[in-house]
Amino acid sequence: MFLKCNFVRKKIEQFKRFEKKLNLLEELYERDFVGSNESIVLADGFENAIIGVTDTEPKKIAYDYWVCIDIILKSKQKDEVSFDEAVDWLDAFSILNNKKGKRFPVFVKTLKPNLNYLK
Repeated sequence: MFLKCNFVRKKIEQFKRFEKKLNLLEELYERDFVGSNESIVLADGFENAIIGVTDTEPKKIAYDYWVCIDIILKSKQKDEVSFDEAVDWLDAFSILNNKKGKRFPVFVKTLKPNLNYLK
């Protein structure tokens, strides 16, 4: 019974994240941050770290680097990920995605990160 409840809980969380992404994409298109003929790539799990959209072509989502690190540390708490490991992971993620294509997100090291985001 516990496994079934855990499975259902995970599915509900996945659905909530998917719904949040859809709402976010809808808002980006409604505000004309992204044109109707453009596509954009989101980094899964970092929705609360979005700080904007680049003005360059092609458009890319910009994330607050430090908020992403904080999200990694909080989501991996059970695995006890260190700060250095989180930085290494995000740097590798960024490098790999930038090699894959032009539309992948960018991570900006902000001067004053907002770590009071909602989860």
